[in-house]
Amino acid sequence: PILDIFGRRFYPTWTRLARKARAGDDRVYLQQKVNWHPGQEVLLTTTIRDDTDIGTPNQNEVRTIKAVGDGGTVVQFDRPLEYTHYAGTEYQGEVALLSRHVNLEGEPDSE
Repeated sequence: PILDIFGRRFYPTWTRLARKARAGDDRVYLQQKVNWHPGQEVLLTTTIRDDTDIGTPNQNEVRTIKAVGDGGTVVQFDRPLEYTHYAGTEYQGEVALLSRHVNLEGEPDSE
């Protein structure tokens, strides 16, 4: 039996925020250009120092990409952010691509 695996390389798989993303924003500005696509999911990491003080386990957020613009440095989401994600000179929140696209094809007569 033969198995062929096809996929598309998305890069980078994570990057940092170029500027602060505020609660209520529906897009983020990235430090690096990405080739991500609408429909894929991303993770925005929490940027607060100690999230146990505010009564929530974390401020990580998962969002679905609605559009990618400005040469790949602006990613718009399907809904606004619930939390603010910091980006300053000393550190920046991270944005990671969670989705992958892989096709698996076997021989027509294989089980």
